[in-house]
Formats: sequence, structure tokens, C-alpha cells
Amino acid sequence: MADTNTLYGCSSINYKGNTYNTSTTVIDTLKNTNGCDSFYHNVNINILSAANCGGYLILDVDSIYNNFSDTLKVKVKIKDGVNVFSIFAYLNFDSSNIRLVSSSAGNYLGTQVLNQPPVVTGDRIDFGLTQTFGQLGSTGDGIVYEFGFLLNNIPPTLITNGNASLYFNLSNLKVYNVNAQQPTSFKYLSKLVDTTLCNVNVHINVWPGDLNNDKIVTVGDLLPIGYAYGLSGKARSNASLMWNPQPALLWGADFTNKNSNGYLVYADADGDGNIGLADQAAIGFNLRKSHAKLIKPSIAIAPQNNFPTNIPAINVDMPDTLIPKTSLPLTPTVNITVGSSSYSINNLYGVAFEIYFNPAYVNTAAISTNYISSVFGTQNVNYTKIEDYSEIASGKLSIALTRFNTTSIVANGGKVLSINLPLIATAPAGWFKVTAIPIGCNDILGNSISVTGSEDSLRIGATNLLISGRCITPQNKSIKKVNCNLSGIGILASDLLGGYEFSSGITANTNYILRPTKNNDITKANGVTSVDVLLTQRHILNTTKLNSAYKLIAADVNGDKTINATDVLRIKRLILGTDTTFTKGSGVNKADRLWEFVDSAYQFPDTTNPFLFKDSISFTNLTSNKTNQTFIGVKLGDVNYDWNATVARQMQVNSLQLVYHVISTKEKSTQTDFSGTNLRNDELRIPITVNNFKDIAAMQYTLHFDNGKYEFVGVENNKLNIDFNEKQANTTGNIAILWTDKNAQSQTLEDGTELFTLVLRPVNSPSSIDHSLLTITNDITAIEAWDNDYKKHNIVLTQKVINNQLQATNQLAIYPNPTSGLVHILIPSDEKGAWAITVQDVLGKIISTTQTTALTKSLNLQVSNQRGMYFITLANNKTGKRIVEKVVVE
Repeated sequence: MADTNTLYGCSSINYKGNTYNTSTTVIDTLKNTNGCDSFYHNVNINILSAANCGGYLILDVDSIYNNFSDTLKVKVKIKDGVNVFSIFAYLNFDSSNIRLVSSSAGNYLGTQVLNQPPVVTGDRIDFGLTQTFGQLGSTGDGIVYEFGFLLNNIPPTLITNGNASLYFNLSNLKVYNVNAQQPTSFKYLSKLVDTTLCNVNVHINVWPGDLNNDKIVTVGDLLPIGYAYGLSGKARSNASLMWNPQPALLWGADFTNKNSNGYLVYADADGDGNIGLADQAAIGFNLRKSHAKLIKPSIAIAPQNNFPTNIPAINVDMPDTLIPKTSLPLTPTVNITVGSSSYSINNLYGVAFEIYFNPAYVNTAAISTNYISSVFGTQNVNYTKIEDYSEIASGKLSIALTRFNTTSIVANGGKVLSINLPLIATAPAGWFKVTAIPIGCNDILGNSISVTGSEDSLRIGATNLLISGRCITPQNKSIKKVNCNLSGIGILASDLLGGYEFSSGITANTNYILRPTKNNDITKANGVTSVDVLLTQRHILNTTKLNSAYKLIAADVNGDKTINATDVLRIKRLILGTDTTFTKGSGVNKADRLWEFVDSAYQFPDTTNPFLFKDSISFTNLTSNKTNQTFIGVKLGDVNYDWNATVARQMQVNSLQLVYHVISTKEKSTQTDFSGTNLRNDELRIPITVNNFKDIAAMQYTLHFDNGKYEFVGVENNKLNIDFNEKQANTTGNIAILWTDKNAQSQTLEDGTELFTLVLRPVNSPSSIDHSLLTITNDITAIEAWDNDYKKHNIVLTQKVINNQLQATNQLAIYPNPTSGLVHILIPSDEKGAWAITVQDVLGKIISTTQTTALTKSLNLQVSNQRGMYFITLANNKTGKRIVEKVVVE
């Protein structure tokens, strides 16, 4: 019995310890137990000729992959190559566990090569490169290509057995020499298809003490001990508490979150394979050490924070009494609490924070803490803690607590600890502030809980007390320039953040009343628009009720504790500019105001009838500081909370188009053809029609005309019962316009429907009529319309022009203006010569140039497809006449 195998080689083959330089056949004979030949194994040794020996490819793979963040290198090399011109192949790999992250061509074929990026398809990488015409090929050994891989999944056997293997092999080889031949060796040498394995024994570097892997050891590293308490995994070889990177085998394959099992190995700070209280030793031993470049302040400075008010806080509670300097030295107790009844902090398990203070006030060496009645329970029974005093001399104390007995704190929160801060006898007079800044907060599973910091102060040495707070809207927007009136003291205006502080002249055992008012808005109707009229009407008609106590207060603009048509009328008058404030009461009780203010601590007994609200705060026999005295400000008329000059308004959708044209009295409003001359003292009727008026429920805008040329006569054909304010028409040329349906419904009008006719009269006898005499502005009212879904629409005004009308005036005309981008230019008939037309933006940049002929009397011109202001210059090539017109693209 016999079998046969063939081996190929280029110059020699080593087989069973023997080297063969020529082709031959080796016969292995196996004998049975009786000494008889029973099996023949024939091995054909085939030494290829030099012509057929082009070399062979081998894979050079990192045999051990030790560090999770390292890149696994795989090199494709050529051995014994002869005149190799091009090399192409497939590299096969396990894409379920690794991914390609880098690739680069080697230098074997030189630098003058055609090299397309490798293509990855599933478990295969198609790669290769070739020399170009005129090159002589490459000979010898070298690197063809190098690939880099990273783990994208942790092989399951890596967690269970501590190691795993990854395979790589080559296939589909296409290798040619300089004669465009494929050497036989690349076809037959067995090394071409060998599978090369990489043993994966991945470690992660653990720095003892950095349990949360944030590059620095702080008290916050205590928290993982709490939520991972009692878990175990593979111990760390040669573990110690020394500050150096120590390779550790993974405990899990999930790296989704910081509390996932892939990160548990960091929490095993002492490397014994168990997470317990003993891991605190590494934190204490390496506290404040880091393994990355971190910028640390030379002294402890509390970060400047505007603490959010809508999430739970780590609260600082200072004594609320004045401390005379004569009472120093004194040790006040500062209570640190978490959460509140308003913002509970359920399922709290661990918390870490920093306390900042001014060390000039304190004997820092004598600071102490106590945890009596802490919501965390009993130390070493329910919780463990760490305190970091390393920066205490510069005014910083860091503290962390975590439970470890698998019971969460499910109440609203409560006291964490008390800190005794001994004030020294030489503490300066002034405010002593303590600030808490959170480091971390988590539940029993290690999930992060959002918390904010806080601060509190006590007064030292002064005889005056403090009253301070903020004025904000129901949406927590700051209100500046509120007149905060404290009885017996005076008036202070709130600052940019809405804050105020009375710190002078306040004496103990005295009664005070604090009342804010505001009637000084620069834009009186800021936030008050036609949609507020619509919403108020719908509330009165019981169609859609206002759903907030503050919105109801905003709607009752005359302060009579009811919402009715009178309020709607007053809101309209403010929008139109007829009124500049809202009046409440009469006689000695009369008050002009644009805002109402409500004590934020006030609880409405009935939110549907909130009108007997508390608009002031009284202090009786004041004996302590009163901070955080907050008022909620309500802009009257603004029932949709639209007030805020710094916040972008709602995005506008399709524009409403108003169209007008000018006719004389003689021609009536239906005529379009006229001569336009000799109209002294004749009235001009200007019909205003509308396009795209679909499902519109409210609108407002201001029309403007040149009151030096024309005077306002009146309005005719007011088919929608639109409200007008024409008081300023003949002094400013402005006519404010406001409309909401009387039944608070929306309307849809056909394109071209006439809304009203404006009647003007020329002041002097004109030689011709200016048919571009109207513009739309926001001088009195904002330009906007609202549909039934409260979506806002822009409003544009365009001029309806018939060519013979403008040509009859014998004036240059550019219309429409504003435009969506395209304008029509009419050139007077008596102008001779060609025109050069230039479009420039406001910075003088030339957008386009156009040249007409002497016969051109009208043309269309694309100004720009970008919104903005542009200038169109027309220069007559013959007469030198130059005309500049401003055009707005909307």
C-alpha cells in the first residue's frame, strides 16, 4: 500500500531534516509489528528551474495580540522573487471579530506603481499593485502590503478561556514577472494557501486607583466600587498598587457604557479578581495622580456656573443669619444635601462632588465633617466614603460616597453630610460663599444621574442684611430692567440675568415689601402679535382654552380679573401702536404696565382662575438674609410666550403676497389703463389684493408711503373688517394693519381677492404718478401672518404693473421690489443710447453686469438667488447719466 505527495521548491527543499538541491523521490517505508513492509509513502521532491522560480508569498502576522487598543499588523511579504512586475491577491480574515483600520503598500515594487486602495468585501480584502511600462521588475525579498486591524468584537472564548485565535490566509493569487508570465512557484508552492493564526490574549492597561478610567484619580473613582461591589473576574498578574500601567485580562465584552462589563476590570484596583472595599486603597495611594496631560489650576477656583434650576442639585445650606465680626472666631455648620421635594433624586446609589470656599476666611487645618443622619445610612454597613483634603489649603475639599449593600436611596434625597468650617478671627467683612460642584452621580446599576451644583453665602461683619433674587419668565428666560421696589429702600433695576440685590440700608427687625414692575420695553409690542389676539379670541369663544395660569394672567391685560372682548381690543391697540401700554384700575389706583409679576413661591389655588395672585413679597421683622426671592414675569398680551428679543422666532413658511396698483379717481378701482398726468388734487385709489391666502387666521404689517408727496384720505372696501391705525399716516407715512377673524376662525381667499382700497391724495400737482409709492415695513407692527396651525408666514408686497402705465409716466421703473430674485426694468422712451447695468451687494461686490442696446426699453434681470439688499446701477453710455436703485431680495 502506498501514497504519493509532491513538494516544490526554488533552489532547495528541506524534508525531514534533509536538504535536497535536485529533484528526486523519497520513499518512506513503514513496517508492521512483524517487521514486514506494509506501507509506502512516496514524496516527489521537485526543484524548479530558475525560469520557473519567481518566488512565493508569505504572511507575517503578529503572533500575539496583547493590548486591546493596539493595532494588529499583518504583512504580505515576497520571498525569493525574480523580476516580479505585479502582485494581486485576496487576504481572507475573520470580519466578525476584527476590522480593517489601515493599509499601505510596501516598497518591494518601488514607488512608481499603480496602487488602488484595497476593497473590503465581507471576509475578503482584494488588494494588489503593479509596476508600469519600462520598469524591470523586482528581485529578492520584501514587503508587498501591510494591513492594520482592530478588534470590533471580543471573541467569546477570550472571556471564557482567556485567549482566542484569529485566522488569515491568501487566495486568488495573480503574480506576473516582467515578461508577463506567471511563475510556476506561485501556482504550486503550498505556502500560498497556509492559514496563519494570531493568538489573541488581549489585555487592557489598568492604572491602580483610576477606577472610572478618566485618566486621573479623584474621589469620584470610589463610585464604581459601589455599583460593581461583589463582582469578580480574572485576577491581574503581578498586580500591585504602584502607579504604572498594569496589563489585565478583560472581564467582559460590552463597552457600550462606562458601567458595562468591559470596563469592570478597571474597578478591580488591587487586581485580586474581586471588587470590594479593599480597592479603595489604590485610590488613597494614588490620589490626584494622572496618566494624561491634564491642566490643573495652581489654586482651587470654583467653576463659574449658572446652575440649571430644573434638575436635582447638590445643595449647599449655609446658616441664614448675620455673623458680626465681634463673634469671630466661630464655626458655622454647612449642610450638604441632595435633591428636594420639587426635584427628587430617586434611586441614588453613589455621589461625588467638590466643595469650594475662600480659604482667607477659614482655619483650613481644623475643618471637619460628620455623617450623622446621612441618607446613605451607616458607614461600612451601608456605604463607604473618601475625603480628599490634599487641596484644602487653597479652598477645595473633595468627597465621594457610595452604597455597597445593593439598596438604593429611593426617597427624595436628603442630607449627605455636614461640614464644619471654622471662621478665623481675622476673616474679612463681606460675603463668605461655599459652592458645590458635582463630579458624578449614579444609580445602583452605575447609570449616570443628572445633577447640578449650587452655592450659598453668609454675611460677616456688616450690620445690613441682604435681599436678592431674580426676575424670569415662565420659561426661565431672564428679564432685565425690571424695577424692583423695596419699601423704605428704593428701586433697583434687574441686571442682564434678571438678578437684583439689595445690600445697603436694610436693618434687622424691620418690615419690608418687595414689588417688581416693568413698563419700559423699548419695543412695546415685543412678543405681542396677531396670533396672541387669535388665541385670546379662541379662549373667549371656548374653542381652545389657554392652558396655563400665567397665560390667563397675560390675557387679562386690563386687570379686571376677566378675559373678554375689551382685552382683545386693548391687545390690538398695542400691536397697532395706538396704545403704548396697558392701563389697570382708575383714579389713584391707576397703573400703567406692560408686565405682571408673581411670587414664584405662590401656589395658585385654582389655575383656571389665577387673577388674585401674589405680586409682592412681604418680610416681617426681618432678621436674616433673604436670597433666591424669585418673581415670574408675564408679558401682558403675550399668551404664547413669544417674548424674547434674543431668541430666533419660529421659522416662516410660505409667504403671503399683497399686490397693489395705483389708479386715479376717474378710472375707478377695476380699471388698469390710465394716462397718469395732470392729477392735481385728484384722489388715488390703490386696491390691495392678496395671493396665497390659505387657511390664514391672523395677520399684521405696516404700510408706508411718502407723506411728503401724498396725504392719507381713508380706506374703502374693507371686506375683512381689518383694523387700521392711521393716526401717524400723515406725520410718518405709516399705516398699521391688524386682522383676526371675529369668530377666531381661519379663512382661505382666492388669489387676486381685494382686501381693501387705500385712498391717498397728492400734496402737490405732480408731473406724473409714482407707481412704486407703497412699501411694507415693521415700523409699528411685525410683518407676519399665522395659519390655523399657528405656523407663521412672511408677508411680501409687490406692485402690479402694466407696461404702458409705467411707460406713460416716462420714468425709469424697477419692479417688483422687494423681489424673489427677478426684476423687470422699464427704461423711459426718451432716453437715448445703450445702458450698462451693474448689480452689487452691500459690500460693493459686483454680482453681475449686463449691456443693453440703444433700442432696449425693457428687460428682465436676475438680481440674486440670495436674500439681502442689492444696488442696481444703470449708466448711459451716450449721455453719461447714472441711476442707482436699491432692491431687496426676500
